[in-house]
Amino acid sequence: MRPRLYDPYGRPLARSRATLHALPPGFQQAVDERRAHWRRLAAKMPERFHWINGEPVPILGGAAANTSPLFALVPNIGFGTVTAANTATDGTGTVTTIFTAGTNGSRVDRVRLVPLGTNAASKAYIFINNGGAQGTAANNALLIDIPLPITTASNTLLIGAPVEIAVAWPLKATFVINVTLATAVAAGWKFTAIGGDY
Repeated sequence: MRPRLYDPYGRPLARSRATLHALPPGFQQAVDERRAHWRRLAAKMPERFHWINGEPVPILGGAAANTSPLFALVPNIGFGTVTAANTATDGTGTVTTIFTAGTNGSRVDRVRLVPLGTNAASKAYIFINNGGAQGTAANNALLIDIPLPITTASNTLLIGAPVEIAVAWPLKATFVINVTLATAVAAGWKFTAIGGDY
């Protein structure tokens, strides 16, 4: 007599020699016990389980993930100009804050850098700070560094192509975005962070 075949929940399956295998002795009993155990737990703590095809499946981590999209409630745009050099890559030293998260948290969609005139080549650093003392390296994280080209002031030609970074960073309340330049420049770069508050 050919053995019956079951899925992981103990439900009978159609036979397929290519993809299915017979369950070993005692396996079906173990599956039934596990299903019964999960059903008892799901009845006591429904928030800890998803139901898939009529069977309870534990949610890893103990809480359901958010299934609703989050949209910004209020636009939040911050900016600042940087000319001085700060070679620290740990977010300490003199920085310019261009974005502060709102009381319910925020999302930064992009950061745009525009040259304001004649500048030597440099490099921009963008940091996130957790709202703690900016002079403490443990409160900062370097998110990205961006090489910046030589730019020449002009009232008839493009001074230099703007640099834009699409980021989509969610920020907790009180978190800020700080920026620096690795080498000093004459005219400066304008940093603008564009996002919104939840």
